[in-house]
Amino acid sequence: MNRPLVVVTASLRALAVLAVALSPAFAQAQPRTPPTRAPVLSLRVLPSPGPASARSPELVTALRLADVALRLRLRPTSSGSLAAVNRWTRETFAPWLRTKTAAVQAAERALQVLAARADAETLVASAVVGLLYEDLAATLRHVRAPAAIASDPALADIFTAALDDQAVPLLERARGAYEFCMSRTATAGAVAEAYREACATRHASLGARLDALTAAARERQARRAAAGPAPSTAPAH
Repeated sequence: MNRPLVVVTASLRALAVLAVALSPAFAQAQPRTPPTRAPVLSLRVLPSPGPASARSPELVTALRLADVALRLRLRPTSSGSLAAVNRWTRETFAPWLRTKTAAVQAAERALQVLAARADAETLVASAVVGLLYEDLAATLRHVRAPAAIASDPALADIFTAALDDQAVPLLERARGAYEFCMSRTATAGAVAEAYREACATRHASLGARLDALTAAARERQARRAAAGPAPSTAPAH
């Protein structure tokens, strides 16, 4: 299993831990504002991989599997109550994460078959791998905190950091795929040129997001340092 996909499963544990540790806040939560949805990424954001008649059977299979993976959208939770969040984590998030991870793995295995080729399909495959990981990261980063957490800066900071930490290795994996695509300068042709340009564009956008996540992490660390150690909750002896 690819390491970024191993890492992403920790987000499920992070949500479960937060739901238990912050039970008093959840218990008092009011229905939250409607969540924003993750950007919808599909193969249509990439250039055409060339005429259908010119595509290899391996590429056709890989693109079909990638399309299946990208269509697996996470249904957001609609309530901030403890029971609702726990139910959503158990009944919606966990099954989605398992299914999504399996679909991404299947698509990536099929795309890796094309990695050693010296034609434009190599660039197509690497770009699609990048898109798959971008999509996973975007979905995790758009899991919204319940109102009781969002209204408390300290709790919101913990919640956001837990999910952002899971998104970083996925975005780094996407960036690496786009860099590989950009590096294939010896591959000629209109499809290859279009994909190098598309990968460069997505790579630049990805770099800005990673820089923002890194800056946010540094800011959180600075705030924690300024606040000092948290008060001990251990019983007095």
